[in-house]
Amino acid sequence: MLALTKGNMLLRVDLQNGQLLEQIYVGPSRISFRSIQWNVVGESVVLISTIFPPGQGQARQEVDSAKVKQLVILSLFPLSFVCKFSVSKQVFGRHATDVSVFFNLLTIMYSSGHVRMYSMETILQQYKTHSHQLREPMGDGTFYGIYPSPLTENLEIK
Repeated sequence: MLALTKGNMLLRVDLQNGQLLEQIYVGPSRISFRSIQWNVVGESVVLISTIFPPGQGQARQEVDSAKVKQLVILSLFPLSFVCKFSVSKQVFGRHATDVSVFFNLLTIMYSSGHVRMYSMETILQQYKTHSHQLREPMGDGTFYGIYPSPLTENLEIK
């Protein structure tokens, strides 16, 4: 079973005995991840943040209001990191209001009721900036995805 904590930790728990099998640090609490959805049933999941909160100060508000949500895609069996990225209004249009990923299709919803779909395979090929693996040793002595080293954005969609 997978669960998200308030502190943005993804927990993998054994349903038989309740034992904690794995703990992944998704990211700092400024962005709150609250949803786990299937991408491809039985193969991969998507973690979706809440809508970006308003920031403090004018510059921060301009940056945060341009972003809709942040997503993390993880493969299962074994649990592995695929990507983390933000959906921004600068890229997908100022009327973008919501986002999801299902069957490797990035779906953007708009206030007008329109929906646009994009291939995640194409996005990964064109915009991936790095390919860290969970628990990979980092230069500072930490391990990728293990607190205090969060999953980092590895897609820059332009």
